Amino acid sequence: MAVRRAATTQEAFGLAEESEFGLSAALFTRDLATALEAIEALDVGILQLNSESAGSDPHVPFGGSKKSNFGPKEQGGAAKDFYTHDNGLPPRVGTKKDQMAHTLTKTPDPLAVSAANARQPKTIQTFGVVGAGLMASQLVLLVADKLRIPVLISDLSTDRVSAALHRMRGHLDRQEAKGKLRPGEAAEIAGLIRGTTDPSRFSGCDAAIEAVFEDQKNKRSVFRQLEEHIDPDALLLTNTSSLSVTDMARGLKHPDRVLGFHFFNPVDVLPLVELVRTPLSSDTALATAWSLAAGLGKTAIPVTDTPGFVVNRLLTRLFNEILAEIDKGGDPVAVDRSLSPWDLPMTPLHLIGYIGPSVQQHICDTLHRAYPARFDRSASLTAVVKAGLPGFFDENGKVPPAARTLPPEPHGVDPDRVRLRVRHALAQEAQLMLDEGVVATWEDINRCMTLGANFPTGGLTHLLAT
Repeated sequence: MAVRRAATTQEAFGLAEESEFGLSAALFTRDLATALEAIEALDVGILQLNSESAGSDPHVPFGGSKKSNFGPKEQGGAAKDFYTHDNGLPPRVGTKKDQMAHTLTKTPDPLAVSAANARQPKTIQTFGVVGAGLMASQLVLLVADKLRIPVLISDLSTDRVSAALHRMRGHLDRQEAKGKLRPGEAAEIAGLIRGTTDPSRFSGCDAAIEAVFEDQKNKRSVFRQLEEHIDPDALLLTNTSSLSVTDMARGLKHPDRVLGFHFFNPVDVLPLVELVRTPLSSDTALATAWSLAAGLGKTAIPVTDTPGFVVNRLLTRLFNEILAEIDKGGDPVAVDRSLSPWDLPMTPLHLIGYIGPSVQQHICDTLHRAYPARFDRSASLTAVVKAGLPGFFDENGKVPPAARTLPPEPHGVDPDRVRLRVRHALAQEAQLMLDEGVVATWEDINRCMTLGANFPTGGLTHLLAT
């Protein structure tokens, strides 16, 4: 393997991007200090070097030998100690085969996979949504508008269903008044939407999605109820943001038609759908869901069934580091502003307010149970939820007293250190996700964060290099 060296860190980033290994490529720099600086700035890994190309060349990071992925003790030893999970950075040295698993290649199209397996997507002519909250209403409007097929919305309460129908009609009328719908289209779309509290009304639906409160017991109950009425080949979808789709499918008569179909808020703006396949899901179900997403104008990215999937797992890891700084006494406003150079669409605490503190706490709890070593329970977030606050800031942008915990020792905030902490955490989590096979490539992660979290162009790898 030929070794290419860069004179500067920026040039090293360019070499990494141009390499056949994509952004999982090595950073070849002139000396060890520059290499470590580059790794801290962009955790993209180091390729294994063989002795013919590297030997103990001091200009190659950590040298190299056939016996070890690290070079002489005075270089590689220190680097190896630094570059461990204990320091927040995952080991990244590996063989060409290992690295190629994470190159920037296209994810296979599930429709092509399905066609190869002689499976065809099912035609969706009627659609059902369980739940009458804001997210459910957005899903109803999306399906009715894009597909122009009958859509049923249900809830336990007649009042909630009526309120949702009224809210949706108001939205359509406003869209028509603004010229975003043609004259008469609001009435046409609204005429496709019906509400009910009777689960048996779902008997004619070709697909149904649940968008109820993020609780596994509730969601499983919805699926069991739906299964009593819909056809055996009708698609069952969940809009869960973090819960196990496999657990929802277990115990059903036809678990093969269950998939995660996770939209992002606002639904009509963010184009991502995380398409979550379980070990029980059929090729036909996957192809049907993929086709449905395309019909809705969404980009579906296949992900495996792991807690938080991609976007929420990475966002929650980011929140985890920010909240930990606040829990230890950092001023919430100063900590929140520390990521400003990254040009994110919202600061972390404002995003938590947009998501909803109780919803985000539930996601944090789910990820804490799955990965307790990396995801904590935050005292400050708990205080906000217990106080019933809409977020960390009031309408004047101030932190209310109820949102402030009593830290052992208040301290100043170094924004550079906070950014480095968050950068390390995100790099580690992304690499672990690739290692676990949550997605196939770095490109998938970047697309998820750009399309689902509105990250700047380039997604996570751009952020890590900033």
